[in-house]
Amino acid sequence: MASPNPVEETQLDGSCHCSATAFKVLNGPLDAIPDYHPTHSYICSICTRNGYLLIYPLREELEWIHGSEKPKVYRFGTETKEHKLCGECGSSVLVDFMGKHHVEDIVGVNVRIMKGVEVDKLKLDFKDGRNRWGTEYNKRYR
Repeated sequence: MASPNPVEETQLDGSCHCSATAFKVLNGPLDAIPDYHPTHSYICSICTRNGYLLIYPLREELEWIHGSEKPKVYRFGTETKEHKLCGECGSSVLVDFMGKHHVEDIVGVNVRIMKGVEVDKLKLDFKDGRNRWGTEYNKRYR
């Protein structure tokens, strides 16, 4: 995992709204440790619009069942990340750092499309992505 996680990892299953895209990911239980924040909520333009709540497994901990071969891909801003959406229904599936994350080869997976996750019970770590990038970014993407 990208962050030290003192609990055993479990498999989480996810799929888009139409089920054309499905995957499995290994991650610690999302609500296992009260002071650990494995789920991130950003207030940047795309995360707010898409309702992203993200976890960050290593790429090798993500296993595609189907749908990885035809996602819609959206890049913006610095264009160093690919936002991958289901090619059929448009559900926001994940953010692919394309191996360029400064720490590890991670992907940001949207927990809102995971099966059995009770979003209202998650302890979220809020991040201010909107003000991080500066004035020009904010003029264009707000």
